[in-house]
This record gives sequence, C-alpha cells and structure tokens, in this order.
Amino acid sequence: SQSWAAWFDDDSRRLWVAEPKKAIIGLVGVGPVRDESFDADTGEIDALYVLPEHWRQSWGSVLLRPAMKNLASRFERIVLWALSGNERARAFYRDRGFRTPGETKYHTFRGATLELEQFRHDLEG
Repeated sequence: SQSWAAWFDDDSRRLWVAEPKKAIIGLVGVGPVRDESFDADTGEIDALYVLPEHWRQSWGSVLLRPAMKNLASRFERIVLWALSGNERARAFYRDRGFRTPGETKYHTFRGATLELEQFRHDLEG
C-alpha cells in the first residue's frame, strides 16, 4: 500500500523481522511518533506482530529487544497503540514496563472501527 511505501522511504523508521527457517513469522517497526500531540522526544512502536502459530515462543520479546534498544538511543519515551480488547497484547506490554494512561482513539480499518488503547514507556537512554 502507499502508506507502507512511504514508511520504507523514511530513513528515521526501522523494521526487524523474525525469520526462522527463512520464513517471516513476525515483525516490529519503530520510528518517531506520528501523532503531532507528542513532543519530538517520543518514539513509537508502529507495529509488533507475530503469527498466531508462533505465539508463546518468545518471538514478541525477541523482536521487541532491538526495537527498544534503537528507540532508547534516539528518544526519551515510547508510545504505542494496541487493540483495547486484545488482552494478550495488553498483558505483554504491561509485563515489559509499559503503562496505560487511559487514553483511547478510534481507527477505521477495512470498514471496521477499532478502539485502540495507548501504552507508554519512559526510557533511560
């Protein structure tokens, strides 16, 4: 899609993939926060996704490690948005030090309106 093409053309964005046995099973993408209500010291996890058949095998943690290290070298805090009803993702982020300030937003994807919950993590650099 056009938005992914623009994402890859932006030098400030980074992407890691989990690729055991030469098949991509997950990815994480990061960069400066896209929401203008945040300051320039905030980075964002744009996407963290692992195929369901590979859940509970540490791939999310494997992907998150280099992403967090990269963001910590460039920003003071991280923000991300997770589906409000996705308890697995919400627990994953809370277990890794992210907190929820209680802010939500709505996003339309393929005709469905999704409620997203904000997560934040302060970094030490």
